[in-house]
Formats: sequence, C-alpha cells, structure tokens
Amino acid sequence: MIYLSSPAFKTNISTFIFQPGYQMKITLVILFFTMPFFLLAQDKGKILFETHCASCHGISEGAFGPRLGGVHKVRNDDEFTRFVKNPASFLAGNDTRTKALFEKYKTEMPGFTKLKKKEIIAILTYIKTESEEQNMQPLSLNSLFVKNAGQRYAPPVKSSNLFIEVEDFVQIPRTDEHLDDKGITVLRSTKFGVFVSDQMGKIYRISNRKPEVYFDVRLLNPDFIFFPSIGAGLGNFTFHPDFENNGLLYTSHLEKYTGKRAINEGDWPDSLKSGQQYVLTEWKTADPAAFPFTGNRREILRINNPNFAHSAQDLAFAPGLDKQNPDYGMLYYSFGDGGSANLKIPEISHNIRSVLGSVMRIDPQGNNGVFASYGIPADNPFSSSLDPLVQKEIYAFGFRNPYRLSWDEKGDGALYVADIGESNVEEINRVQKGGDYGWASQEGKYGIDVKTDKTVLFEREDQGINQTILPVATFDHNDGNAICGGYIYEGNLEPLKRKYFFGDIVSGRLFFTDVDNLSNGIFDLHLLQNGKETTMQQLCGIKRTHLRVGYDNIGGDLYLLTKPDNVVRRIKNAYWK
Repeated sequence: MIYLSSPAFKTNISTFIFQPGYQMKITLVILFFTMPFFLLAQDKGKILFETHCASCHGISEGAFGPRLGGVHKVRNDDEFTRFVKNPASFLAGNDTRTKALFEKYKTEMPGFTKLKKKEIIAILTYIKTESEEQNMQPLSLNSLFVKNAGQRYAPPVKSSNLFIEVEDFVQIPRTDEHLDDKGITVLRSTKFGVFVSDQMGKIYRISNRKPEVYFDVRLLNPDFIFFPSIGAGLGNFTFHPDFENNGLLYTSHLEKYTGKRAINEGDWPDSLKSGQQYVLTEWKTADPAAFPFTGNRREILRINNPNFAHSAQDLAFAPGLDKQNPDYGMLYYSFGDGGSANLKIPEISHNIRSVLGSVMRIDPQGNNGVFASYGIPADNPFSSSLDPLVQKEIYAFGFRNPYRLSWDEKGDGALYVADIGESNVEEINRVQKGGDYGWASQEGKYGIDVKTDKTVLFEREDQGINQTILPVATFDHNDGNAICGGYIYEGNLEPLKRKYFFGDIVSGRLFFTDVDNLSNGIFDLHLLQNGKETTMQQLCGIKRTHLRVGYDNIGGDLYLLTKPDNVVRRIKNAYWK
C-alpha cells in the first residue's frame, strides 16, 4: 500500500479499494501491477522516505534515530547507498560519524538490503530537496559526541538466574510483505478466546492456534491510513469488561485529516498543521459470541496530533472490578506528546489544557464530554475545574509516550504506565490521580532542557521538579532503547508471580522487577526455546525486534509479539537456575 500525498493524488489508495466487497488479495494484485505507474507519476523519494525512514527519522527532527536534514552534504550517493544497505559495516570499519551516532542513539540501524540503489538515491534526492527548502545543515560531528559519555542516568540492569521458555503460539499473516514495521502489536482476551491486532487494520481471533479474521476496521473506515509513522494504522483495541453481555468493543486508529473537529482544537499555533487524527470508536454487536464480528459503530472522539510521533498508545479498562466500583467501565486512553518536545514547543503538552502527553479517563457511556458522545467521570481530578480550557478527560499528565497501561489486579489496584524515554532513560510510573510526571522538563529523576538537545541539568533524589512525580523504576539507554511493557503476572508460573514483566522494543531484551519491592531495581532474564538459550533477535532473525508484550489476564498466560516475523510466542515455563 502507498500513501500518495502530492496535490494531484492527495489521498490514501485504501479510500478507493478498501470498501465492502473488495478483498485484500485483489488490492495487492492491483498495486503490484500499477505501482510503477504511480511511482512515475508521484514523488518517488517522498513515498520511499515515508515508507522506510519516517518511523525513525525526520528531516528537521529526530526520533529513534537522528534527523536527516543535510545528510547529503556529508554522504555522497555511493556512501549513502552503502550505509543504508549495510550500516553495520560502517560501524565495524570505525567510521567516526557512525560511531558517534551509535553512541548517541544507543542502537544500530538495520540494513535495508531489499532497497535498490536507484530507490536509495531517490530518498537522498528527496532529503536534499527538503533540506534546501528548510535551509537544513547536517548534524555537526561535535553535536553527535555524547557529553559525559559513559555516564549512566539509571542504575544498571541486574543479571538474574531466572529462565523463561517460550514456544511459537501462532503465526499471524502479514497483510503487506513490504512493511516490516507494520505488524502485530496488541493482544487481548475474553471468555471467547485470545485476540491479536495487526496495525494494517485486522483483529484476529486465535482458534486452535490458528488465526481467523475476526474484524477488519478498514472496511468501515475509508479514511483509515497507516503511513508514515511507526504507530500508524490500527493502534489499539480493547473489550469492555462486560463484553460477554453488552457486546462493546473499542478501537483507536489513524485517519487522514479531513477537517473534522477534535477535542483538542487550537492546542498549537495555526502555523503548525495537523495532517492526521486519531479516532476512538465504539463498536457494538448484538451477539458477542458471533464470529466474525458484525455490529454498529459510534465515534467517541478525535484527537489532533502535530506530528506523526508519540501519538495514541494504550486503550484499556481496569480489570477485575466489581460493577459497584466507581472505576468500573471507565476507559483509559494514553496519548504521547505528539513530538512537541522535538518540535521545540513542549509547552503544548506539559499542561492540563492539552491531552497530549497524558493518560485520559472517560466514561464511554456518558454524555457530558466535549461532543456529548462520552462522559467526564465526576471523580476525574480536573472535572470540577472552572477553567474552560482545561481538558477534563485528563487523569494524569507529563508523559512523553505512555506506551502501556496495566493494573495491579491482585494487589492494591494501582495503575502502572511504561513511558518511552527520549535521550537517557526509560520509565515505569505508578500513577496517582492528577499526577504530573514531569516530561518535558524531567526525564527519570533528572531535570532536562529539551530546547538544547535534552541536556541533563541536575538530579533530584527526593522528588521531581516543582512537585512532579518520579518514576518507580528506570533503565538507562545503555541497557535498552524503548520500553515495552508491561504486565504484573498473576498466572500459574510461580517464579513470575508478582513480577512486572516487560522488555525493550528495539533489542528484544526481557526484564522484570518485583512489584512488591520496586526498590530492588530491574533484572534481566534468560530466554529458552526448545531447550536452548536464545534471544529475541535470534528468534526474529533481525536486530530491531519490534517487541511487544501481551497478557491474557483470563487464562493467565504471557505472550511475546514481534513485528518482523509476525509471530506470537507463549511463555510456557519459568524457573530459577
């Protein structure tokens, strides 16, 4: 699939072909034969950049990797081609610039061996054109050298003698073989089984370890898009805790901007346009046991995002609650800072007048929200504010990219948030109602200046800056790049009980911390398959694993999901050795 954004063809191809009655196989055949025509007619470099680069790099701003503006001035066509195809050879060959990039970003770029030289040159040509329009200079070598290199901003991950054994549980079909970064991300369960979502829009039910398409969000959303960010497409889904009776399912997906109103209109200057919206939808089926899912949809809300980065993340209900509990049926929705810190306007996210960088809590059955399509719970921390600009949906704020939400169901019921860091630290936060978690003036327990490349300013041992709340556990970017978490295990594997289990998205390293004694720190663990010790990188056959963790809180099983191979693996055993 291709997102064509030139004025002559500014639309998503799915607008035309993802209509009821058409099949994905037909779509792929059409694209295969027509792609050369489209590529001749469109900006090849822009399309290729958005397809292969934009999830990790911008022209003027970085993300997982550095910004690429001006790179044509330091890499000629041949060097750039060789680097894109095999960056590891530059690192092994002691290329000074590559070494500095590796030290700064703590991760090695994967090689794009499938790209042809003419495609890579087209990407570089696009970068050159954009750089000249924006007067972008390449990153100076001095700016790449890390200040206080080797310094840690979180305690080292400790080694443990805990082993887990995994087995392949199910292989999910890949909707588009050309998009390795668009794959499986979320696992949920009901009494009707385990369900897994693919970012390309499908939700699968796993039956006898075989995937069956349960629901295809694209068929009823002609504006659905999955380019260019790594988080685009179907971001998340969750079932109402009483799904077996009320048949309510919730999804969050990305749509192109068509002028529809969002709950955060006017959050940033008019000069900063939003090209996309994240849409929260309620789906209702008359027969919850039916397969596949059929039902009616109701839009709940939309959120504008100033960038493709750090957007809609988790969508969840607190599990195991009695219906009399005031938190029962309240929907939590986490949203990143929209890349506002990278855009040098962090003030649009770190305040309660914007839902960016927050965990929201709404009543999907209420009607006192902005558009009367949802409710603001009376016990939300800012529900009684007299400031008309306050976003009363906010439950807690000051997050960069609050990736996963989980509750201590068998303990005190506390909500934990895994927050993906920027320059130095990955965080696990124990959420307090109305709490401010510090981003973008704080990362981990350090004050930072986001307008000067996230320079660390000082350390606060006791509490955060201006009463902000410190994370309960952190790990340094020497140990991982992006936290994917995490769940408190309460299943039948005794060694894992009361462990908050999580990992690193990029490397696939697996970690745990004792939820009842968080001060003990973070530990790694050993991975086995078929009796042999291995790693997620070895199992996936690629260095960037795109790891996600899933938890079936009904059956008590933990799962590992990886995008490159689209395999779900089940943890079947755990023991101390």
